[in-house]
Parts: sequence; structure tokens; C-alpha cells
Amino acid sequence: MPKPLNNPNEMSYEVFIDNYRRGKVSAGIDRLPAQWVIRLLPMHYGIPLILGSWLWILSIPVAICASIFYDWWSGILLFIVTSAIRAFAKEWNAQLILDYAIHNKDFFDILVENRLLVFRLNE
Repeated sequence: MPKPLNNPNEMSYEVFIDNYRRGKVSAGIDRLPAQWVIRLLPMHYGIPLILGSWLWILSIPVAICASIFYDWWSGILLFIVTSAIRAFAKEWNAQLILDYAIHNKDFFDILVENRLLVFRLNE
């Protein structure tokens, strides 16, 4: 059985996987670095971020048109909904990166080496 390290930010892959499966540790990655890290993964991992970003960008002119030609509140509602979808896509990206790191030791080591993964001990 792997020995846990004193500093959780220097956790090895084997220790992390063992503790993660037992529920003793969790990990995460901030959304901003996740936008850049997702480009290192296979293309299908980045689809949620791409779709969420394009949907949000295209919602701006559609929201303006809806406000002008339908009702003012419909454009605001449309913009709020698409902004929530974009935020959800960013959060989903961070989770996809973590899932990929759990299954790929080399990628996990790259994330730890660059201090992109944040470990939390569950007690």
C-alpha cells in the first residue's frame, strides 16, 4: 500500500489513485488553466468548451434581435441562459481534465509538475 505524503500538492499518481478510490482525497483544477490544458487532450474533450463558447458568442446578436423584435425581457433571458451554459461547459471541462488525469499517469505527472492540480484531503 502506498504511503501518503505530508504535502498533498506533491502527491504521486499511485498514492492519489489509491486515496481517491477510497474517498480520502479529491482533486480539482481551476477553470482558467483548464481552458488551456484542454488543448493538450484529444479533440473530443474540448467539444463542450467550444460549443459553450460559440453558443454564448452567437447569443449576443440573437438576444439583441429578440429584445428589439419580440420583448425586451426575452433577449435578457436568452443571454442569461446561454451564459449559464457557458459556465457549465467550463466546469465540465475541468472535470474532463481530471478524469483524463486519473486514467493517464503521464498527464497526471505533467499537471502535478506544473502545479495545476489542487488536492483536498477529505476527512
